[in-house]
Amino acid sequence: MNFRKLYLVSFAIMIFALLIMGINGTFYAMSDWVIRIVGIVMMINLVVLVYSLMKFKQKDT
Repeated sequence: MNFRKLYLVSFAIMIFALLIMGINGTFYAMSDWVIRIVGIVMMINLVVLVYSLMKFKQKDT
């Protein structure tokens, strides 16, 4: 399994989710269900991000 690709995709998803949260807080108020779904995606993505980063770092050493 290529953990570098998994890490990059997971990182991109996290950036996108943070952008949506930032837009919600500053420019445009989104509906509650959108923010809840983005929050759930962020929680799941955080696990994948940490897992892929640790595997990627172990592979380097």
